[in-house]
Amino acid sequence: MDESPDCLRYRCPRCDEIISVAESLAGDKVECPECSRFFIAEIPRAAPLLNSKAESRGNAGGSPDVTRSADDESVLDVIHPAVFRSHLFGFLLCLLLVIGGGFGIWLGLAMLGTPEGLGIVGGSVLGILIGLFFVVKWLVMSRATKLTLTTERLLYRQGIFHHVTSEVRYTDVRNISLDLSLRERLLGYGDLAVSSSGQDDMEIIIHDIPSPEKVVEKIRRGQ
Repeated sequence: MDESPDCLRYRCPRCDEIISVAESLAGDKVECPECSRFFIAEIPRAAPLLNSKAESRGNAGGSPDVTRSADDESVLDVIHPAVFRSHLFGFLLCLLLVIGGGFGIWLGLAMLGTPEGLGIVGGSVLGILIGLFFVVKWLVMSRATKLTLTTERLLYRQGIFHHVTSEVRYTDVRNISLDLSLRERLLGYGDLAVSSSGQDDMEIIIHDIPSPEKVVEKIRRGQ
């Protein structure tokens, strides 16, 4: 294998193929040319040599041995449910409440000396608070639900105070199900369910994730 002097050698965590990676790509996600699996090309770290035998463990080309770092499990992607696409009409309604509330406050302040002015200001503030409440609620629920794709498995976690966690290794994935309505296909989000070997029910079910087809493609690459 011909190697450039500015290349590092890595062992693919799936097929054990030794591949060369340019030093400029160290720390990035790279694709194995043999099995097409992606992994993180960890940046090599210097360590003291305990004896002369350790010095001979380097490869013939003089490149650092980073096989151990490449075999470590790394996070490839963290996915949260879509917020505005999955609550499109609700978000538009909340936006109208906030904008209308702002206009109502301005109008009420102009009539502040009258009972109607106080009522308009109070109702406008209430409308703004209701709109902001639902937007913040959707954002918090989205951040409290996540699907993590690593180099070895899927990790699903849900909950704010009480966490529910499930994990499935890529090699154990038996079935992947997508549920996309017409609106979801148009807006680019949907529901994903994954089951593993020996399980009758879906172990991981996550709703309203963005670009679910791309997530399935990443899972298939890991198998």
